[in-house]
Amino acid sequence: MSGIRSITRSATAKGAASAGSVPVYVDADDNILKMIPAGSGSTEVQVVDASSAQTLTNKTLTAPVVTSAAFSDDVTVNKTLTGATTSTERLTYSKITLTPATTQAVAAGGSLAGVRGEIAQTSGKMFTDGFLFGVQGKCLLYGTMAEAAAARATGVLGQIDFSTGTLTAGQVSAIWGDIQGNPTLTVNDQVYVGRLTNSMSAGKKAQAFLLCYGAADFLVEAGADGGTADWLVASGVGGSQNAKLKVNIMGATYFIPLNTA
Repeated sequence: MSGIRSITRSATAKGAASAGSVPVYVDADDNILKMIPAGSGSTEVQVVDASSAQTLTNKTLTAPVVTSAAFSDDVTVNKTLTGATTSTERLTYSKITLTPATTQAVAAGGSLAGVRGEIAQTSGKMFTDGFLFGVQGKCLLYGTMAEAAAARATGVLGQIDFSTGTLTAGQVSAIWGDIQGNPTLTVNDQVYVGRLTNSMSAGKKAQAFLLCYGAADFLVEAGADGGTADWLVASGVGGSQNAKLKVNIMGATYFIPLNTA
């Protein structure tokens, strides 16, 4: 018996499925190889090839390499760790490695990002309730934190690793918050470049709203970015006081005196 040298090409399968026969054909409409693997009925499945646009359902991919992927719906990644001791785990890991011959610049003032999250509200539309997050980091502590020195938890962690780096110029920040654009501001009493809130139950106090830890030339450095530093007020008090900071506490305006010496 000679081997099969070709597969029929047609709009539908030729013949019926049976216990001893599996109809196989190339669909003339989309050029995809299809078959009816069951012993009866007419339910077709596609044979995955290397170039056709196909949908995979209920498949397990082991160490896949995905190039220029676009997802049109939610993507959920889950893993449960039950051991008393676990190794370092990154459930989702993305990385850009920069290895130019000498120097490197991103064209036209662009940027490189290992991960980018974006919420886009179109022009002329109104948002009235809820939360919008470009990126959300959240840590659920429903158990017990029981080690003061070694146990650390945070919703978001920003780090710069300077282990072998050299800095001669440039702006470096472990965390950077920025508001951009030229909006129409009818009010600005809820616009903050940085917002820290304690939403624990009444009476549950944090130690402080901010911890600054480590060596630095200044505790705070402030500038107006080409605008007016409305929060810096010329001092009207005598003595060695040179200026004062304008702050809002519980809805009231206060001033913190500043001295140059």
